[in-house]
Order: sequence, then C-alpha cells, then structure tokens
Amino acid sequence: MGSYESLWKKYLEGRATLEELKELKAWLQSSSPDDEEWMTLVREDTRKGLPMPSDRAMRMRERMQELAVQEKEPAAGGSVQRRVFWRSIARRRMAAAASVILVLCGVAYFISRRSQEPGTVQSEVRWDSITNNAAGARLVTLSDQTKVWLNRGAVLYVSRNYAVERRVLLKGEGYFDVARDEQHPFTVWADNLQTTVLGTAFNIDNNPVQSAIHISLVKGSIKVQHTGDTAAVILSPGQMVRADRRSGDIPVSRIGVPDIASWVNGDLVLDQLPLSEALQKLEVCYGITIRADASLLAGKTVTAVYHKKESWQQVLRHLLFIYQLSYKVQRGDSITIIQP
Repeated sequence: MGSYESLWKKYLEGRATLEELKELKAWLQSSSPDDEEWMTLVREDTRKGLPMPSDRAMRMRERMQELAVQEKEPAAGGSVQRRVFWRSIARRRMAAAASVILVLCGVAYFISRRSQEPGTVQSEVRWDSITNNAAGARLVTLSDQTKVWLNRGAVLYVSRNYAVERRVLLKGEGYFDVARDEQHPFTVWADNLQTTVLGTAFNIDNNPVQSAIHISLVKGSIKVQHTGDTAAVILSPGQMVRADRRSGDIPVSRIGVPDIASWVNGDLVLDQLPLSEALQKLEVCYGITIRADASLLAGKTVTAVYHKKESWQQVLRHLLFIYQLSYKVQRGDSITIIQP
C-alpha cells in the first residue's frame, strides 16, 4: 500500500509522470472497493476535490443513478432489522462505487491531459505547457528564437514536435514575435481559430471571459481562419479581427490603440472591448471587485490605454466619464457602478 500512497500523493500534487499515472490507474481498476484501507485513502483524498471535466462528472452521476436502481433489497416481508442491514450495505457499495468512478475519471483525465493537447484540435498532437503565474508579463523564448510574452494567467501549449512543425496553442493573452522560417510556418490555435504566419509580430487575446477572440497584427502578414475551414482572412499591419464566439464571424477592422502590445510593459490595454469586459480586465489588473447592473453597461465599448502608474480610481473615473457613469465604494471594498 505504501508505494501507491506515494503515487497517489504525486498525482494530487501534479508531479506524477505519465508512466506513474498509468500504473496508478491500473492499480485502482484492479483494487477491491471492500478494502477498508484503500477506501479510507480514496475517501480522504477525494474530499479534497479531484479536477474533473463536467462531462465526466455527468457520466459519473448517471452511473451512480444506474447503480441505485440495480441495487436489490430483500422482500418486503423481511424483518425491519434485515431491511436496515441491507440498506446500509447498499449505501456502502454506492459510496465505494462513487469513489472508484471519481478516482478513475480523475486519473484518466490527467493521463489524457499529460499526453494530449487541451483543446479539440489535432488530438494526435502532444504538448508541453508554460503558464504565467506572475503578476506581470512573462517572456518565453522558443527553440527557434520566437519570443512570446504571456499576460498574467495565460497558458502557452507548445508541440513536442515543434522543431518539425511549429505549432502552439494559447489560452489567455499573448504577444508573438515569430522568427521567420519559410520552410516551417508558425501556427497558433486560440480555441477554434487558427492563425498561420512565416515571420511576423501579432497579439492574440483569447481571454475566456470575453465574448470574442481579438487578433491584432503589428507587422508582417497573418492568415486567420476557423480550424478545418478553407475560408480565411489575411491581415495587414494595423488590422485586427474580433472573432465572435457565438456567431463565428471574423470581421476585419483597424486596431484602435497606438500600441496593442504595451500591456507587456504593465499598461492596461483596452481595444474595442465591451465596457463589461473592460471592467473585468480592470478587476484583474488592480485586484478589485466591481459590481454593475448589466443595463448600465449594455451597448458600450471602450478603446484606451492606461499607464501602469495610474491608480484604479483614475482609470475607472475615466472609463465611466465617457458614458456619464460614476461609482461608489461600499463596505468590504466592493465598488458599484451607478448612474449619477
């Protein structure tokens, strides 16, 4: 049991290798839910919360419902004590089954995450991930000297076969200065959008809370298209696309700010963002909480760049002044947008 306790701890801490994850999964599948020591270990650790995709969690719930229906009790004529006894056995088996399903789903999920890409494109690709957990931008230099600046919270997935096919996947915001290589085009996936270049500089804002993905070209040329779609748009310097997540439209427009990548130096860049999404970026940038009635923000967009030395009060007053709005600070440092 000791060796598997060690594997289990490494799994929960995210330090287990792919081989160790497979070994752990095989052990869990072969172990008996009636093993009290094993059940204690599983129950204690599952209370801490295993990461699990929503679809797997739903399937686990459906499986538990099936087990509940299949569980049999003695005939109604049996004694009360016997019925209580069998119900307790049924509850124990259901708890054991829930733990087994939960653990196996969690381990299987991590195995797939460690061996495949995190999205839906190119499932045969294997990826390594780089996360920016710092307060400011993080510079990443890839093997071909391509430079990528990651905004806070952003994740860059790099193909393990990068030397042959230069492919990356971005979650969050990143600024790319791509080394030119005509023999090996550089491709970035942002959800279902694919951006292809030879050598250029561009910005992608794929923040999941935003209603659209913003791709802005600084120099060179890029091709933007939906994955698997032959139709594409070609951007020239100073142009951008705002790809709506719902409609799938990718209209081309002009970049609205002088320097789209000044966030790399700590500035707050808001380029044609809905006011509601601009306020979300302000919250993240300054670590504050802003509340607002959706009707006050509807139909309003913002294009502006704020220097990193400006306080949140200065930025918020400017943002709201444009639309004749104001704010008040309530108890608990909560900030509420108001109509004066």
